[in-house]
Amino acid sequence: MDADKIQGGPSWLEWDHFDINARMPANTTAEDQKLMLQSLLAERFKLAVHADSKQVLAYELSAGKAPKLKRSDGSG
Repeated sequence: MDADKIQGGPSWLEWDHFDINARMPANTTAEDQKLMLQSLLAERFKLAVHADSKQVLAYELSAGKAPKLKRSDGSG
């Protein structure tokens, strides 16, 4: 999970990282994989996921009335 999508939680979330190796049936969808991982984390580590939408401050980069950008030639 991206760190910018996590709010709250204990301070060790920023420092400690773990790899999880697990086997799943070959035809498992991405959505089912997420649900299986959430179940594993809840069962083994007592972790919970709460989906929420929240307004946050952000910056927007947009072209003005007369943009001075030019298309890249692809060499860079």
